[in-house]
Amino acid sequence: MRSWGNRPDAWVCDEPLYAHYLLKTGTPHPGADEVIRSQENDWRKVVQWLTEFEPPGKTVFYQKHMTHHLLPEIDRSWLDGLTHAFLIREPQEVVTSFIKVAGTVRLEDTGYPQQLEIFHWVRGRTGQVPPVIDSRDLLNAGHAHCHIQANDTERIDDDVVSDEVLKSRERHGHPIGAWLERHQRINAGIGRLSCGLDAR
Repeated sequence: MRSWGNRPDAWVCDEPLYAHYLLKTGTPHPGADEVIRSQENDWRKVVQWLTEFEPPGKTVFYQKHMTHHLLPEIDRSWLDGLTHAFLIREPQEVVTSFIKVAGTVRLEDTGYPQQLEIFHWVRGRTGQVPPVIDSRDLLNAGHAHCHIQANDTERIDDDVVSDEVLKSRERHGHPIGAWLERHQRINAGIGRLSCGLDAR
């Protein structure tokens, strides 16, 4: 995500539904009160912003979501306006990471059930299988993994994942967003990318 944030043509939004999730579930995450105070926690207002905001001077609006933040009451129809990719992790790593943050873990806290539900939802609505990338493959493969299949005939170009992005990845030690499909020009030229829909 940080690599996308370093791109001059991209606007990055990190977990915009986090405050709503914390408020509704009462999950004891560190800093929960501060997150709820500092972010919009009405999911409808968040979704309106995510689908209508046009970052000035940008052509890519990169949104990183955690699947368990999309609680059942959140309408899914707004996802139609985004281009999706799914990042997965080894389940044991997910559980270990969550326990460090919250102390205990339930299946729904991992995001896996929600990720599967949203994957099928996106596939059913688009008629296409969205990209699914294992985070370990992405980290190990480097630039070679940037050219994943976007569909049967089209691959991601270097204008989406450039050498400068790779340098940013190295500088920050953060995985690049190379799993994204080619950005689609919609909403007055803004490509809205739903990255991740990631399980924790």
